[in-house]
Amino acid sequence: MEARGRSSVGAGRIGAGRATKRAGLVLVLGATLVACATEAPADSEGPGEAVGTAAAPAEGAEAAQVTAELAASVVTPAPPHVDPSAIRSLLLPEAGVVTGIPAIQGNVMTTLRDEPRVPPANPQSPANCDIAAILSGLGTSGYALQDTLSPGGRLQQEVHLFADAAAADAAYAIVQDRASSCPSVTIDYVEAGDPISVEVSGTADTTGTFPSLAQDTRLSADAYWVTEGYNGYVLVGNAIVHWSADAPNYHAEQMPRVDRAVLGTRSAVEAVVLAHLQQFATS
Repeated sequence: MEARGRSSVGAGRIGAGRATKRAGLVLVLGATLVACATEAPADSEGPGEAVGTAAAPAEGAEAAQVTAELAASVVTPAPPHVDPSAIRSLLLPEAGVVTGIPAIQGNVMTTLRDEPRVPPANPQSPANCDIAAILSGLGTSGYALQDTLSPGGRLQQEVHLFADAAAADAAYAIVQDRASSCPSVTIDYVEAGDPISVEVSGTADTTGTFPSLAQDTRLSADAYWVTEGYNGYVLVGNAIVHWSADAPNYHAEQMPRVDRAVLGTRSAVEAVVLAHLQQFATS
């Protein structure tokens, strides 16, 4: 099976053409402080120089000071620099996909590609909303794609590698802007011969170990072939990982709806991807 390029939420899902559609569209730092105040014993034998008792600092103030010192001593690890030779390590292997997303089972097929497929100039409305095409045009220094497909669902992962973290940061800022500015886009795929409507909703933009965003997606082609799923981007040092998970497609007029929920929740699917990237960064 030939792996396909993606739109902002994965063009390969429906944009592979009518034949594919007909077969099935597919970390609170916590600390406990015990303050001990030691009082010097008073001299009780006759007159003499009084021994003063030193006042202990207020417990709350001491705790706040120590907590501030602890926080200041915590050093956030630098983001990893991904070498081109390690680019595939950012991809969750097929075994991890099947384990992490149980809906992907049965006749599982995984394809890998290291060369980006340059998409044709697909007309789109509104303009400049195809994030995948935007990333492809930024002159990345490495690329990898893995597409894991089964009758029960699909997970496609792309890695766009940049020369350094600054370049990846700039590209990720574009991704954030386009993701928030393009709740829907219609892309007329030249290869497929059909316009495909891409709708996103519920975008969650977070800053954890790695900045990431995730969305609910709905793609429709020919006005009735529909695929529901999730879509996300993760900034990992000098790389941007784009992932999308799709439920099986269905015919809106002739088949029961296949809800994206069959894949699990959006946060659960995103967590599977993020856990693998965290493991990569600490290995």
